[in-house]
Amino acid sequence: MHLDRDPDPDEIWNYLVRVHASYVIVAHLDGPEFAMDPIVDRTLVLHSLEAIPVFSNAHFKIYRLATSGPSIL
Repeated sequence: MHLDRDPDPDEIWNYLVRVHASYVIVAHLDGPEFAMDPIVDRTLVLHSLEAIPVFSNAHFKIYRLATSGPSIL
């Protein structure tokens, strides 16, 4: 990822595919350490066929990733 700017959703998704991520946790908390979570959340919404929500509560969501489908780069 980049240090000088926020990554775009395609960069995030390609990274998740490259590292063979199976799950992603997106926090809904305040604080600078969670600043990327809205961007990751938007990425998962854009890839909703491959990112299946498996658990959520008021603080976070867990997604299971299917990163072997035809829409993956």
